[in-house]
Amino acid sequence: MDLIVWYKFTVGRQFSITFKDQRNNELKILFKSFFGLHKENNQKYSDIIDDIWRLYHSDIVDNFLDSFYNHGETEIQGINLNNEGIELREQREMIPWDKVVTKDYYKYFAIYHHDNSAIHS
Repeated sequence: MDLIVWYKFTVGRQFSITFKDQRNNELKILFKSFFGLHKENNQKYSDIIDDIWRLYHSDIVDNFLDSFYNHGETEIQGINLNNEGIELREQREMIPWDKVVTKDYYKYFAIYHHDNSAIHS
């Protein structure tokens, strides 16, 4: 959800959800609310996000967690996680869990070493 700003005033909200398949095709869902109209869009957006989590993401997360807890390690997008820490893509240095830092950005997610941000993915 993004705010729609005219000059210095917030006049609405834009809600967007994008799905990407394995071939990088995208399905975009976009709807807006201006000047307090369509306040039900907040609830619609929340319901869609909850359904996506419940119907798709929760099973994926549960499978990764099961793999990690049962085998002591798992791999997600080329990043190896084990009981001692993580090993980033194309970097063989293990980062211990107490040195792992994550940062959420608008379009991506970053993982890096607390003491050396040059070690990142």
